[in-house]
Amino acid sequence: MTSAMISCAPVKPARQLALPPFEVADLFCGGGGTSTGILRAARRLNRTVNLLAINHWPAAIAAHSLNHPHVRHLCESLDNLDPRKLVKRLHLLAASPECTHHSNARGGKPRSEQSRATAWHVLRWAEAVPALELRHILDYYVFHWNSFRPTEHMTGRGAG
Repeated sequence: MTSAMISCAPVKPARQLALPPFEVADLFCGGGGTSTGILRAARRLNRTVNLLAINHWPAAIAAHSLNHPHVRHLCESLDNLDPRKLVKRLHLLAASPECTHHSNARGGKPRSEQSRATAWHVLRWAEAVPALELRHILDYYVFHWNSFRPTEHMTGRGAG
């Protein structure tokens, strides 16, 4: 029995498929802390990100723009925006609704029913799931949302 010598060229690794950008919206973006974490995580995964950052406060958008100049920014109230008109697809919805006046975050009792309404924007964007192919929601959770009344008429359940 004889064996034949076969010369093989080094095998090149298979070409990695270019993945489409990770589509992300950061509601109530503030100065950009959440966006920083998202962008760092994507970089570690060798993924690009199309990030839409939204806040109604010009100072927040100005700070976010300094921290993340390559991000699309909107200085607008979420009350005036339709998610289906802003993005074609959304893989991650990040949101940090205002909490200082409807929780004990300010060191006392909740002060404002109206400020709690900001959290409903997260649900409104999530309702666009079929149209946006939403995969994940990252929401800043305020513990006292469970007990801040009235919510029963919205959820059909009591607190706790």
